[in-house]
This record gives sequence, structure tokens and C-alpha cells, in this order.
Amino acid sequence: MKKIITLSGNTKDSLTLFPQELLYIESVGNYVHVHYQMNGQISEKTFRATLLQMEELLSDYPFFVRCHRAFIINIRHIAKMKGVKLWINSTETQIPVSKTGKTKINNLSQIHTLYPNF
Repeated sequence: MKKIITLSGNTKDSLTLFPQELLYIESVGNYVHVHYQMNGQISEKTFRATLLQMEELLSDYPFFVRCHRAFIINIRHIAKMKGVKLWINSTETQIPVSKTGKTKINNLSQIHTLYPNF
């Protein structure tokens, strides 16, 4: 049975989805923009929340990485990484990556390659 997660912010608004459907989360001011792919369609939902709140909600899933002060990504959806930027499958979005984030991604990507169910 697949787990379902519910993301919510400081209001009653929420989004329920499977973890694998979540592409990335971007923090802008007092809001987070959640980008996800459901039924082949890429969508975005905005919450009044912090990236730290989202990070805590996703803490049970090791394939979510905070790669930059403003981004959490799902490493299972990385199309490519070059220098200090990465691209997510099915999107044209370039996401910045900090040095620490790049190290985390590389370490988790190696683990994920060896253990696909990780």
C-alpha cells in the first residue's frame, strides 16, 4: 500500500498526494509553491507556510532534499545536474543548488542507485 502525504500551511488549505508525485517546493516570501505531477499533468499549489514546515512534513522520505535555501526537491525527478543548477523531469525549471545541497544530492543519488526502494 502506497503512503499518501498531506501538505498544509498556516491556513486550512492543503494538498494530498503520493510522495512520488511531488516534484519540488519553492519558497517565495511567506509562501511555498508546491509543484507536483498528477495524472500526467504538472500543477502548482501555493500555501502560506515556511520551507522548514514543508521539510518537517517530508522528513520521513529520504528522497526529498533541501538543495538550496529556497528549494526542496525530489531526487527521483532530477533530469540532470550541471554546476550549481539542476533540472526536474517534465519541467523547464532551473533550480539552484548550494554546495551542501549538491553533496546531499550526490550521496542520496548513489544510495538510490544501489537501493531503488530507498
